Amino acid sequence: MEIDQSRGTIIYCYAEQSRTEDEIKNFANKALKEVAKSAGVDALPIIILMLHDVEGIFGQFLAEDSILEGISGVDKARFGNLIDAHKEKLDKSIRETIDGLKKKRIILTSFNNIEENRRLSQIGKFIFSDIYKNPISFPFDGFSTSNGNAADSCFELTTDLLYGRLNFD
Repeated sequence: MEIDQSRGTIIYCYAEQSRTEDEIKNFANKALKEVAKSAGVDALPIIILMLHDVEGIFGQFLAEDSILEGISGVDKARFGNLIDAHKEKLDKSIRETIDGLKKKRIILTSFNNIEENRRLSQIGKFIFSDIYKNPISFPFDGFSTSNGNAADSCFELTTDLLYGRLNFD
């Protein structure tokens, strides 16, 4: 919302097995609306991608990982090889499970008319075009080549704009 703040965020949110999808969506929508209201805006450039662990497998992996992280030095010395091997296998399983949960496409935003089967980049573009109706563009040549001066020109113009030295003339 400000020039020195991030423009968009994707939040990956874990939802445990005991929650229903409707319960999760209602909670997240309420939180998004409250934050938008407190910021004095209608909508936020935030995408929440829910990782709903219906089978409880992801929670089991996270619990095991937590236990492995808390093992004392004595036990690490005794079972070091087994712990390292299990930790590596567990990390791989966690990554695969996250990828599988992301594919379920439970996506929440400040907007009700988002198609969940769209790509995240397309959803982000839709949100930005709806929130930022009049973006300031810098159409410079030179970004596609390594010898272009576009990055330097943008830097100079942005600096002059922030210091108040830039005008329409």
